[in-house]
Amino acid sequence: MTRILALSAMLAATAALPAQELEQPDGARVVRAYFDDPLVAARAVMSLDALESEYEKGYIILRGTEEDIETARQAGMRIVEDDDYVSVTLPSEPPTDVVEGTIAGFPCYRTVEETYASAREIARAHPNLATWKWAGRSWKKRQRSAEGYTLYVLRLTNSETTGPKPVLFITAALHAREYTTAELALRFAEHLVASYETDADVRWLLDHQEVHIMLQANPDGRKRAEEGLLWRKNHNTRHCRSSWAGVDLNRNFDFKWGESGTSTNECSMVYRGLSAASEPETQAIQTYMARLFPDARGPDDDDAAPSRTSGVVLDIHSHGRLVIWPWGHVHDPAPNGRALQTFGRKLAYFNGYRPLQAVGLYPASGTTEDYGYGVLGRASFTYELGTTFFQDCGRFENSILNDNLESLLYAFKVARTPYRTPAGPDVRDLSLSGDASTTGVAAGTAVILSATFDDTRYENGNGFEPTQNIAAGEYYVDAPPWAWRRTANTMHASDQAFDSRTESATASIDTTDLAAGRHTVFVRARDTDGNWGAVSAIFLQVAAAEPPPTDDDPPPTDDDPPPTDDDPPPTDDDTPPTDDDTPPTAAFEVHGAVCGVDLCRVHTGHPVRFTDTSSGPVELRRWNFGDGTESSSPAPEHAWTEPGFFKVTLRVSGGQRESSVSRTFLVAAAEPQGTCVPTAETLCLQDSRYAVAAQWRKADGETGMATVVHAGTNDSGLLRFFSPDNWEILIKVLDGCSLNGHFWVYAASTTDIGYIIRVTDTATGLEKEYRNEPGMPASAITDATAFPDGCRPP
Repeated sequence: MTRILALSAMLAATAALPAQELEQPDGARVVRAYFDDPLVAARAVMSLDALESEYEKGYIILRGTEEDIETARQAGMRIVEDDDYVSVTLPSEPPTDVVEGTIAGFPCYRTVEETYASAREIARAHPNLATWKWAGRSWKKRQRSAEGYTLYVLRLTNSETTGPKPVLFITAALHAREYTTAELALRFAEHLVASYETDADVRWLLDHQEVHIMLQANPDGRKRAEEGLLWRKNHNTRHCRSSWAGVDLNRNFDFKWGESGTSTNECSMVYRGLSAASEPETQAIQTYMARLFPDARGPDDDDAAPSRTSGVVLDIHSHGRLVIWPWGHVHDPAPNGRALQTFGRKLAYFNGYRPLQAVGLYPASGTTEDYGYGVLGRASFTYELGTTFFQDCGRFENSILNDNLESLLYAFKVARTPYRTPAGPDVRDLSLSGDASTTGVAAGTAVILSATFDDTRYENGNGFEPTQNIAAGEYYVDAPPWAWRRTANTMHASDQAFDSRTESATASIDTTDLAAGRHTVFVRARDTDGNWGAVSAIFLQVAAAEPPPTDDDPPPTDDDPPPTDDDPPPTDDDTPPTDDDTPPTAAFEVHGAVCGVDLCRVHTGHPVRFTDTSSGPVELRRWNFGDGTESSSPAPEHAWTEPGFFKVTLRVSGGQRESSVSRTFLVAAAEPQGTCVPTAETLCLQDSRYAVAAQWRKADGETGMATVVHAGTNDSGLLRFFSPDNWEILIKVLDGCSLNGHFWVYAASTTDIGYIIRVTDTATGLEKEYRNEPGMPASAITDATAFPDGCRPP
């Protein structure tokens, strides 16, 4: 039998190298599985190792053991051997269209490195909308291998709008060989930032909600797949070292782990790992999700999440053209199953996929969507894109991309109330009369708002979603329906009555009191069951009024004296005016950091852009970033490489005067070694691994917590008890690993106030305590054996 051939990345550059080959996993073979029922085929794709899912052909391609193939037979599929199947057609000559930064032979898919570079560029170019955040380490990175990767999340939201925001969380490329997934997620992010100024829906989504995207959830495995191997798992080489090493991350999550649809065979494609969440990639995703979403569900399997629960989790996979939801570990529907089904059918309307509960020919446990719903109570779904793992670029660009962008946008829209909103009508075909949505209209112009309300937009390929007549519609100007100060305005049926499932509606917007500029009109509709649907928006432009011409200039009169030559000539006593008497005033703005009244916060490696906004005559400027670097640019960009407190100072001068202004930055580790969170009373040292706090105590029994002074480095900091100008404790946590295999604690105090200093290793939980009694001059602390486990990676 022909083995599954693999297209090597090197082959794309030179025809001299042979293609890579690996033995079939578990002695599997490749067959065609013919079907009569497309639903059976879809469930087979979910449960078995399907290599292609072109349902239109009447068969799918399966790779499986005899047990897998027998499962397909029992489901009613007819099996035909396919001895000639190859997963990738090898080129007879080297490709001529290799694009730098893309997978060889697939110029539409960016590599791990290029994906990361593109995400960083989004954060750099749009500092108010995007943040590139550390999320964890891959298995190889944990082993300190040069081939390992850091896991990152791209967070998109308008940082200048405050308040709690509903969250959409997306993971992609959890299975390494699924080329389309990371690229779709990245294109979605690029679409959002590129459309923020021009698309009213994107504008309100990023202003009022946020999306977090883990673009490469399995980068170690992805690099194997980029070589042309059908690599599914991570690259944990402690399991199945001889061939298909690793753990199936989508069977490793800590919910119903190991119960069904998994394998204890290390070389199996669905090997579940040694324990629940044994893999660092799984741990990183679970930890990040827990930070975003408090648990909204009870402890029992039949506990439903409240219908008002916000937040959506999407795990993007390929292939099969499916949208699936929990449960996947049992055939029973989830407690919120009815709402999840409605939501899934709505998502599938936009991409044309088949909506299904996540049970294939048999259940599967330890999956992402079951974890997101089962542990956290959030509406969770998996997309299965396209028809194969190494999808051709033509189909991706012309079909998969656009269809799924619409579906992702809808998921983002309903993240505020995902268990409620999908049951309501959609708003489409929004328009404004005249030039109201383009060049603008004068204030006072009556603008006609038109819309279509549609309660029928569900994919009914697997059962039919109940729909209702439209009952009402309304619009809001500038303040959306969920805002505290909002005004609802009624829309009316164009045919005078709301009595069908799809209705045209209009309203007249009075622009008399609207200021010149751009406004956002939010529109939503309700059906007869009382369900309000997703909001859609359109920009309304009010033009600035032009000042009328006036005749106020008085005509000349005979009383105006004629010009004379009697004005005295200038003398040496006349002093020409100068600017020396107007001193400059230093000021600057910060972009790309979170700033409070007295402190800005940012992570190492994250670029911060500064803009000189000084007033008055500025002839010279000098920036000092507190780490030994300086700049004279009016708009420099700077990123710190080490954690600590840094004072940024701008000094400007003009004439004989100068002025300066400073801001203090707390730079935290982008790749923390622990879980320390800096606060006013907690000092984080050594890449956030060690938490330091102190409690003071006077002789009369009065106590309080010490306050962190805004000064220090990655290994040292200052604490004060009372006055901001007088610190009492200097403390250091030092790396003594090369000397005695320990981390040390050193401290000096200038006080006779009693205190208790607690230093905690947040990676191990070990806590050290140091005391000084009230009335006693504090002695130095020199503990060179404080943390014996500090020299081991967390």
